Amino acid sequence: MNRISTLSALAAAAALSACATAERVWPFGDDVTPATAPQDGRVSILTFEQQLEADPNLSGRIIATPAALPFPDWSQPGGNAANAPGHIAGEASLEVAFRASLGDGSNRHQKLAAPPVVMGGALFFLDAGHTLRAFDATTGRERWSERLRPESGRDRRALGGGVAAADGRVYATTGFGFAAAFDAATGAEIWRTSADAPFHAAPTVSGGRVFAVTNDSELVAMDAATGAIEWTHQAIAEPARILSASSPAVAGDTIVAPFASGELVALLGANGRRLWVDALARQGRLTSLSTIN
Repeated sequence: MNRISTLSALAAAAALSACATAERVWPFGDDVTPATAPQDGRVSILTFEQQLEADPNLSGRIIATPAALPFPDWSQPGGNAANAPGHIAGEASLEVAFRASLGDGSNRHQKLAAPPVVMGGALFFLDAGHTLRAFDATTGRERWSERLRPESGRDRRALGGGVAAADGRVYATTGFGFAAAFDAATGAEIWRTSADAPFHAAPTVSGGRVFAVTNDSELVAMDAATGAIEWTHQAIAEPARILSASSPAVAGDTIVAPFASGELVALLGANGRRLWVDALARQGRLTSLSTIN
């Protein structure tokens, strides 16, 4: 009987504790203090979570911008390999220099997935029909074009891919599951490498390597000279994703790659060793896009 009494007392205490806990997190009471997020140095930018206000302690601080520098080549999808071109010098007013057709545009069967890049006075662009084109960046005259859609096989259309340029070459990833390098002056193909899945974003070129992410969340590092795959990193695959995607960023020998799962992973360029990982995903709860991170 003593044992039963003891167990009953413990059960009652646990029930009261559970009720107290439920009362603290109950969202509909007026006298309940809402829980706060851990203070780990992050500041949320979601307006429905908090109201951002100016810090009065910083009101007297003078904002100094770095000196503007010339940036003649936008050779990577993000301007440079770090996706941070900085303070660029340029004209205060912009005018149209030329108008030219750059190839196939988006329609219900195919979509433009990546921006053009500029290197050495030439503009390189992968159109929605997977034709790689080179234009004179001053006049808009087409210099050469290469059709990247395979002549054989069942796939006639594909989504994804893009271009990057470096060291006299143009590197293209495709939604047909291969990457290739071309001579920037002539369009001659130098190498072609197949992956296990289609690429869904433009590549990034740095340090003699080409980095690109496939649509099953695999980062592939290829030798820029030969196209040989040096290493890969598999992240969490997502069945639902946004078609357009950011390209990896490279700073020194560190690659920071985004994935459709919301993972942000930093890896060592030499061997793909993971340095750190973070999750930036937030699922929508009130829209039809609730399955997309």
